[in-house]
Amino acid sequence: MLFPTFEQWVGVQMERGSIHLPASEDDRRGWRARYERDRKAALPFALEWGHEMPIEQDEWLIEGLVPRKAYGFIYGYRGAGKSFQVVDMAYRGAVGPDYMGHRIGQPFGSIIFVGEKRSRFAKRLLAWIKANGHAGRDLAVMVVDGVPDLTDEKAVKTLISFLNEEARPHFDAMGVPLEAIFIDTLARAIGGGGVSDASVANRTIHSVSQIIDCANVTVMLVAHVAKLQSGRRGDASVKGAGEWEDAADFILRLERTSGSPVRTITNTKQSDAPEAATLAFELEPIELTAPNGVAVSSCVVRQVPVPARPKTNGGSVARQPHPDAPLVLAAIRASVPAAADHQSAERVVSVGALRASLIERGYRADLRPPSSDAEALRTWQATTRKSVDRAIASLAEQKLVRRLGDQIWLLPTEGSA
Repeated sequence: MLFPTFEQWVGVQMERGSIHLPASEDDRRGWRARYERDRKAALPFALEWGHEMPIEQDEWLIEGLVPRKAYGFIYGYRGAGKSFQVVDMAYRGAVGPDYMGHRIGQPFGSIIFVGEKRSRFAKRLLAWIKANGHAGRDLAVMVVDGVPDLTDEKAVKTLISFLNEEARPHFDAMGVPLEAIFIDTLARAIGGGGVSDASVANRTIHSVSQIIDCANVTVMLVAHVAKLQSGRRGDASVKGAGEWEDAADFILRLERTSGSPVRTITNTKQSDAPEAATLAFELEPIELTAPNGVAVSSCVVRQVPVPARPKTNGGSVARQPHPDAPLVLAAIRASVPAAADHQSAERVVSVGALRASLIERGYRADLRPPSSDAEALRTWQATTRKSVDRAIASLAEQKLVRRLGDQIWLLPTEGSA
C-alpha cells in the first residue's frame, strides 16, 4: 500500500499525540483535510482521466498577468522598482478590483518573504496603506523577515507546513484565501548556491513545484537581470541559468529608461495568454512619521500612460522594431508560404524549428562561446532563445506574423494575393 487509509492515518496521529479524542465534526473535517494533503504529498502521481480533468472557474489571480497556482518571475535592473511592484501587487490582490487595469476576479491573500532591504520594507507597506486610503483596515498581506532555502528539502517541507497550518488559518479568518507568495530575492533563497548553476536551478524549480502543489499558491520570485551578452538591452534575461525562465509559467520584466521617472512592466512570457503587454508606472513619494516622531518618506506605485514610441512615417505611434526582426522574418518566409489560412498545419512553422534554422544560418554565432564553457554556452542559448522570441513579438506588433503557442504563420501583407 502506497499510503495508509484515513483510519490508519488517524491511528498513527493519535499515537504521536497530534490529534485527540473526543473529536467534533469540525475536528474530523480538519483531520480529513490534513490527511488529503499528506496523501497528495506522499504519492508520486495523481491519476485522472483526461476528459474528466476540471478547469478552474477562474484560472487567474490577475487576469492576463499572474495565473493561479503557477511559478513566475518579476525581474529587472537595480532601481527598476521591483520591491515597490511586489507591495502594490500584493495589496491590490487583497483589495481588488484590478491591478493596473488587469482584473482581479477574487481578492487573494499574499505573504511576502523579505530577504533584502528589510530595514526599509516596513515603510513601503505603510506608504501604500496611507496613499490608498486603507489606514486602520486589516488587509490580507503578511510579511516574513527572511526567505526560505528552496534548495533544502527539509526547509521546503517546513515552509509548506507553515503555509498550510500556521498562515492559512489567519487568511481564512479574514475571508480572503492565501494564494500567492513573493520571495525577494531569488539569490537569497538558494542557500548560498550560484544562480548560474543549473543543478541549483533544477532543485529550486522542483521545490517551487512542490510548494505550488501542496500549498495551492502561486510562487513569484524576485530576481535581478543577467549581464548582457550582446550589448543589447532587449536581450536582458533573468540572472543565472536558462532553466529559471524555461520552467516559468509567467515572467514580468521591469525596465527604466535612464533619467526618466517612468518605469515599465512587460509581460514577456505567459503560458496561456498573449505576451508583450506593457504597463507603465512612476514612484510617487509619500511622507510618513516614524514612531519617534521623525519624518520619513517612501514611495508607492502610480500607473501612468505608456511612453510613446518613435513614430512611423505615417505618424502613428509604434514600438521600436527589434533589430533582428528582418533576419527572423526572412527565416520565417523561407519556411512558411504567406497565407491567411493560419489553421492549415502545412503553413506554419514551430518556434523551435525556427530557432534551429536561425542557428544553422549563423545567428549570433559571433557571440557563441566555446563548447568547453558549459555555463557560458547555456547563457548564450538562453539569451538567443529570448532574442528570437522578442523578434517574433516585434513582427507580431507590426502585423507581419501571428504566433499562437509554438506555432507561427505569416499574415498577408497589403497587396498580396
